[in-house]
Amino acid sequence: MDMTQRKRKLRLGDNGIRLLAFVLILGVFAIINPTVLSLVNICSILNNAAFIGIMTMGLMVVMITGNLDLSLVSIGLISAHSTIMLYIGLNYNDGGTYLMFLIAGIIGMLCGMINGFFTYKFNIPGIIVSLGMAQIYNSISIVLTGVSYIQTLPAGMRAFSRKLVVEIPTALGNATISVGAVMFIGSIILVWVLLNKTMIGRGIYALGGDKVAAARAGFNMPLLYATAYGVMGLLCGIAGMMYYANNTLFQSDWILTEQADATAGAIFGGVIMKDGKGTVGGVVLGILLIGLIRNNLYLIGVPSYAQKLVVGVIILISVAFSSINQFKEARKLR
Repeated sequence: MDMTQRKRKLRLGDNGIRLLAFVLILGVFAIINPTVLSLVNICSILNNAAFIGIMTMGLMVVMITGNLDLSLVSIGLISAHSTIMLYIGLNYNDGGTYLMFLIAGIIGMLCGMINGFFTYKFNIPGIIVSLGMAQIYNSISIVLTGVSYIQTLPAGMRAFSRKLVVEIPTALGNATISVGAVMFIGSIILVWVLLNKTMIGRGIYALGGDKVAAARAGFNMPLLYATAYGVMGLLCGIAGMMYYANNTLFQSDWILTEQADATAGAIFGGVIMKDGKGTVGGVVLGILLIGLIRNNLYLIGVPSYAQKLVVGVIILISVAFSSINQFKEARKLR
């Protein structure tokens, strides 16, 4: 075996590098605080990653089309707010928990499809559309209802924060898996099936690779945009409802600070808008890595503003890493 073959054999793929980074960072935190490796903490990372994870899975689908959407949390806000006000207005305080998530998901899906419509119909970059629509959704949420703070949420939402699927007693306390974590896993399966097992998924990848070529290949362009943005909106609406249910009260501007983590998860997960590239496995690793860092920085007493600094650095490193890889690939093709 010559040296070239050995290098090829030892070369890690992008997801392998992310997995290695996850293990190394976990090891560093474990040295600082051994309880990091406890089952309680591992389950906590999964539970805490659910909200951002669901949003990131939705964002991933849109990014693969070659667009970036910055209205994720605004869609989550208007979806959750509208659903809560509907329940309060109908005096349906004890209504089913999962019906609330369904309603919020439908509202979010419609908002996402509006973004997709303007992006496709008027050929406007998705990031521009989303910036404008984010302001519209935020304003509608408050102006039409006149309420920005709700202390007592419907009983179904309050019950959701206490729902557990798995509870395992350990020496450090109970290790739990929440319903939110299961919903996160469900979003992973949904996006994986869409992108890898359907013709629409192939079209979404083709759209990100070359929009003109995708149209010439016969893909239904309005359907691709409606599906990609609709799935994003659906997941954002569900995530928005989850966010306020877990917080047990509604403060409109709280969720607006969460956009960066969702974007960071997709970028660090290897989604490249320019070429329509990205894998569900890579994005899941990106989400879990950010969840690992956030969760364990909190455990060792690092303040929230410093945690945001770390996430910002992760975004810059991820973008730089992707740019270097693209540059190397471009040189090989010459």
